Amino acid sequence: MEFQFKSKQDENRVKHHLKNIMAENKIRDDRSAQAVKIYKPAFEKLLELMKQEDPLFRELSSEAPLYVGSYFSGLRVNEPNEFDIDLVLQLPFSRDDIVLNEGPPGYATFELNDDLELLIRKKPQKALILQKLSRLFNGGKLNREKLLSWFQSVLQRGMLRLPQQLQDIITCRKSGPAFTLTFEVEQFGTIDVDLVPTIRFRGELPPGARDYFKYIVINKNPGFLLIPKGSKRLSDDEHLFRIALSETESELILDKGCIKMIIKLFKILRDCQGWDTIASYHIKMMFITQLMDTYVDATEYWHEKNLGKLFMEMLQVFYSSLAEQSLPMIFYPELNLYDEINSATMFNICQRVAKMIKDIKSDVDNVRKYFVRTQPTQQRASGADSDEEMNRMMPRVVEDNDGWGTAATTAVGVLAVGGLAYLAYNLMKPRRSND
Repeated sequence: MEFQFKSKQDENRVKHHLKNIMAENKIRDDRSAQAVKIYKPAFEKLLELMKQEDPLFRELSSEAPLYVGSYFSGLRVNEPNEFDIDLVLQLPFSRDDIVLNEGPPGYATFELNDDLELLIRKKPQKALILQKLSRLFNGGKLNREKLLSWFQSVLQRGMLRLPQQLQDIITCRKSGPAFTLTFEVEQFGTIDVDLVPTIRFRGELPPGARDYFKYIVINKNPGFLLIPKGSKRLSDDEHLFRIALSETESELILDKGCIKMIIKLFKILRDCQGWDTIASYHIKMMFITQLMDTYVDATEYWHEKNLGKLFMEMLQVFYSSLAEQSLPMIFYPELNLYDEINSATMFNICQRVAKMIKDIKSDVDNVRKYFVRTQPTQQRASGADSDEEMNRMMPRVVEDNDGWGTAATTAVGVLAVGGLAYLAYNLMKPRRSND
């Protein structure tokens, strides 16, 4: 969808404006360093305590945590106050012991080929761990709700052993598969860290996925993750796990010219225009789809010299997707990521994008006025960017504030943080921005 400027000078003017906008929205390095210095030692201490508290967790969590989300993938545009960490569980089975059965698009079940008791007899050296693990299975299938309940218990016990000075500043709440640690630090503000238990499969194509792994160098193929997230809209099966391809997505856009810069520009534009229904994952998936169409010539196509032209072309791609009310999830094209956005809302945004394109065509300096923030950046309503935000993009089940964070479980969810007034504030405050 090629865009033609009236002159090379016009193209350079747009590129100049966009670079200035990026410079004005650059995250301060000192703020990033401060945020990491606050949350990371506390998280590492918590992880150590969780391993001490639960032998099964200690056995399964031998792999290093996986740092995901916009901050770690270089796509964050707002304050560095939200971090996403996948706690990767290595289940003690060989690949021959298990089968992944395809569920609805983007989902799978984790099943054992043999009876668990038979596996215990085959692997006596792992008998104790397998017996503990058996509590998380039903009829040979891994049960995501049992997995989450067990993980919640381990996390609870670890948090209760944190030093008092950490208990005084940390609360925890559960939202879907994520357990959000919220740090309230006077000299910084609020920091949210989402912890999600996951299961990793390396170097293979997930069930039902369209094959885009051919674009990745084989020794970098990260495989995929299973996230304990279901979809009541599609199935009430508690054995369904969502397939996450966040590492593959990050690999696809790595070192592809200015693609990350334009993704961030679109996120800034969305925030400035108040398009709250357009999630960061929508934007990233739109760019990955375009990347696939240009992959052979990706280095040249996405070169920074083409920044102005590429930005306008992606505006046109965005307009077309809204007009068609269709944004397929590239690995599972049967899924329309726009399905949960109201048609009238999409029509309204579509009209505004069309006007924007026409306005910039008439005078390229007009691009600047669309990047003026009319109000402070709001926190996200729920979920997390990238991988965790994907939980809202897939066919979803509405489940927020379940488990921890309810009045019935304040002893677990809120740890010595100043009584009921703080609890009421924590439960009612906005969850997250749309970054």
